Amino acid sequence: MKRYGAVRALGGVDVLLPAGAVVGLVGPNGSGKSTLLGVVAGLVRADAGAALVAGWKAGTVEAARSLALVPDDPSGLDELSVREHAALLHALHRTEGAGARRSELVEAFELAPLLDRSLGALSRGQRRRAALAAAFALDVPLLLVDEATTTLDQAAVAALCDAIADAAARGAGILLATHDREFVSAVCDTVLELRDGEIVAELQLSFGHQARERGDPVAV
Repeated sequence: MKRYGAVRALGGVDVLLPAGAVVGLVGPNGSGKSTLLGVVAGLVRADAGAALVAGWKAGTVEAARSLALVPDDPSGLDELSVREHAALLHALHRTEGAGARRSELVEAFELAPLLDRSLGALSRGQRRRAALAAAFALDVPLLLVDEATTTLDQAAVAALCDAIADAAARGAGILLATHDREFVSAVCDTVLELRDGEIVAELQLSFGHQARERGDPVAV
């Protein structure tokens, strides 16, 4: 649970995210989607309840190294180039052997001309593409994406769909928030609808994707 003064941003939300699962959060502005992602990422401290990431309490160093978050509006580290930012993330997460995947994502998100440009010189859409490519290149158990398709054109949305499918096939759990119901119906196994900080509906989707093996929970 999370309150901001008299406003309850998040209520008694109970989510279990198995390895290899893709779960979408939908709902109007203020429904609690971003707050839930923030709690799991350790950026928002819950007033009650707990979040675990790969068995670690959210907010700990171990939990932080087990996840990657793509926020709605990536900001900060403006002086770094796209290339330097990706390298920093990989160093912080101690990720090894992801060079080929990183190159594929750079191509898919059309980032090659931007690699040596500073993040501060990019448009919001370009920053989001850079953030998505850097996050999905990491070999982490949990990926969090806020406002998944915001500012992305059709080519970038297609690249994101492929990146999600690849990460899930490798066993990563993916929790994403979006207003785009067509998108969640295309990529998610489960859709949770939030309203006033509570889950009001849960939809299990069957859309012809190959079944993925489910492992232990990566987020609770």
